[in-house]
Amino acid sequence: MTARKEKKWFDYGKSRLLSRNRLLFPHHRIVMQYFLDFFKDLSVNLKILDIGCGDGFFMELLRDLGFKNIKGIDLSSSMLERAKEKGLIVDKKDLYDIDDSERYDIVLMMDVLEHLEKPEEALKKIYNILTPQGFLYINIPICDSLSLRLWRLLSGQTRAELVRGCDETHLNSYSKRELINLLRRVGFKIVKAPRLANRFPLVGRFSSKLSDFLQQFNFWGVFGDLLTVIAEKVEKKDVV
Repeated sequence: MTARKEKKWFDYGKSRLLSRNRLLFPHHRIVMQYFLDFFKDLSVNLKILDIGCGDGFFMELLRDLGFKNIKGIDLSSSMLERAKEKGLIVDKKDLYDIDDSERYDIVLMMDVLEHLEKPEEALKKIYNILTPQGFLYINIPICDSLSLRLWRLLSGQTRAELVRGCDETHLNSYSKRELINLLRRVGFKIVKAPRLANRFPLVGRFSSKLSDFLQQFNFWGVFGDLLTVIAEKVEKKDVV
């Protein structure tokens, strides 16, 4: 990793209290609740890798659920320092440098794919290190939500401009269909792909409480600013 890239992620980690944001903002709490509801019924003996673990927020949730074999990697040393203070097992490593001989039952990518320079190569790496029938758990903001469609219309911004306006380190934007097609092309079978956190345009200007309440409803999966995808590794000839 270059010194410039290392400084970028160090500064990024110093300027963002990710765990605090995930607890404060309604759309993050909705994602957290879905995460907990999914993992609470799984075996605590599964081997899990959290790619882009940040300060270890989701690793800590898994540990509190009783999971025993959790590891995280990230490029931000400032975030990893906070994760280590929580007693979590983390390493400063680029996902592209993961040894192909490593094996995990579950790989997490929580708000990570949109930051990557080579997303398809990253997904191929994850496919290779998953055990047979292992799965990838992704959360990502999507560009085809109701609110972002409206903001693009009103602002005249392109998809890329709007995505980078939300976070200067965002390099990619996906619709639900685009992401699912990418995962299938790599060799994954889609198990679940719910849209979450439906932020209605303009409602927050009039009532933050109403806006927070409405985020809970995605109207049969039609709306939602965030997408969670659970994708299973299968033999490529069996991908559907």
